[in-house]
Amino acid sequence: MNCKGDCSRYCGAIPCSSLERTQIEARAGKPFKTDGSLTCSMLKGTRCSVYSVRPFICRVWGTTKALACPHGCEPERWLSEEEFTSLATQIRELSDETAEEMFDAMFTSMTPQERIAWQAQAERRAA
Repeated sequence: MNCKGDCSRYCGAIPCSSLERTQIEARAGKPFKTDGSLTCSMLKGTRCSVYSVRPFICRVWGTTKALACPHGCEPERWLSEEEFTSLATQIRELSDETAEEMFDAMFTSMTPQERIAWQAQAERRAA
């Protein structure tokens, strides 16, 4: 993909497996969380500092039409819905966690104010 690097504003609180979180924190040497503005703690400027071990959802961003880049970057080939679902299922099986457990872990790492802000952001995106 010919990435323009404009998507870093979307790097924020995301669900990830404990396996992904462990790899990220080992690489970075610090906790994987968000700050008060819901920005990912692994961002350095506009680039991911743990790119090679980034979470699944970050890996598929912009590769499936459901997660298309809002800045117009497109892959050479889109992942089909079936390919995306298969990959997501494999990640869950590797981590032995449900999506609900991944979201619970994400919310647990947030302050109450961050949870409220995350919900507001999600509602704005859905509108």
